[in-house]
Amino acid sequence: MKQILRSDEVIRYVGKLHWVVYSAAINAFVFFVVLLIIGLTSSNENVSGWCYIGALIMAITSLCAAVKAWIRRRTTEIVATDKRIVLKVGLLSRRTIELNLAQVESVDVRQSLWGRVFDYGDILVRGTGTSMEPLALVANPIELRNAIAT
Repeated sequence: MKQILRSDEVIRYVGKLHWVVYSAAINAFVFFVVLLIIGLTSSNENVSGWCYIGALIMAITSLCAAVKAWIRRRTTEIVATDKRIVLKVGLLSRRTIELNLAQVESVDVRQSLWGRVFDYGDILVRGTGTSMEPLALVANPIELRNAIAT
């Protein structure tokens, strides 16, 4: 991130995605465990066979979802400086969105009940004539909002 910062900029806040991006992988892993337990405890060979197949599918799904979430979390950078907000997303193809703080009209934070409990949420930055796309599943969204609005 430092390579795109200007020499006169001061970083106020560095944001990242919350660990909840792994929820699909966690859910698939839970289904894997449940199917594996059912397969191991079932006395019916037909049921056991189908449970093992389902467990294998859920294990592969969980692994793929975990890798996807890990890449998404590692390649998303959110930085609020004293002059602008920068969002960088992507591994192979890169997308960068910048908005000068002078153009910021409002910063909306949306948190569900679980978002408030685990401290994550979506942030929408509205600027004069434009708005950034919503930043979904951001960790510590209130701190990021405060760094932008200050």
